[in-house]
Parts: sequence; C-alpha cells; structure tokens
Amino acid sequence: MATPCKTETEDNCEYGILLDDRDRQSYKTVKIGSQWWMAENLNFETENSWCGGGSGMREGDCSVYGRLYTWAAAVDSICLAEQGLICGYGVEPCDLVAKVCGICPKGWHLPSEVEFESLIEIVGGQSSAGEMLKSASGWNENFGENGNG
Repeated sequence: MATPCKTETEDNCEYGILLDDRDRQSYKTVKIGSQWWMAENLNFETENSWCGGGSGMREGDCSVYGRLYTWAAAVDSICLAEQGLICGYGVEPCDLVAKVCGICPKGWHLPSEVEFESLIEIVGGQSSAGEMLKSASGWNENFGENGNG
C-alpha cells in the first residue's frame, strides 16, 4: 500500500485544474497514486441532466453539488462508437471494459472497475476508502453534523 499524499498534518498531493472546453468551466483535479481524478463534481449541462443536492421535487444548487446524469447521458458517447461499442439504456450486453468518455470532458473518461480498485487500494483498502475520499466540509447543512462526504 502506498502512502497517502494527504494526512491530518501534511498535504503533499499534486493538484491541477481541468478546463472544460465545452462550457469553459474549470474543475480542481488531484493526483492519487499514478491516477488523476476530478476533485469536484462535473457540472456540464445536457438535456438529460439536473442539479444535484435537492430534496423532494426541488433541484439543488449546481454550482455547489454539480449535475446528475441519466445512464444514457453518462455513457453514450462518440468514443464508444469509435471503439466499435454500442452502450446505453436498454442495450445488452454493455461492455464497459473500454474507456467510456460519455459526459466527460475531452481527454477524460469514466473510471473503469480496475481504476476504481486501484484508487481504493492506494487510499488504504475498502475499510478506509470511504473515510479517506470523502469531503472534509460543505455537506453539514443538508445532512447533519456528520454529513460531510
């Protein structure tokens, strides 16, 4: 297991900024192990998206929580077609072993199972991944005292 880049007393992580050419929004990124991850929720608006963080029939604040996407919006993409794959709602089988660009900005893709497993391992395994990867702030308002994450 690798040493985490951020602890309670030190922050040796490598950070960056992703600029989404589609709408000029910028997102914080962080390198965890050898992988780069978005450190913020995507907020690119499509026909099949809505603001996260809402309750009941009310949408949340996209600037805080990002957007939520339908399955089809998340995975259907030109890059899948270029790889000879068809994937989306109601398409069986849907081989997500290939890189799925979907809703992601150019040069980015939805993480594969192998990439998620690597992330979980690098932050200490399944027993600690949730704690290590959750947000340290910003979630108390809607989710109570221990809602961060």
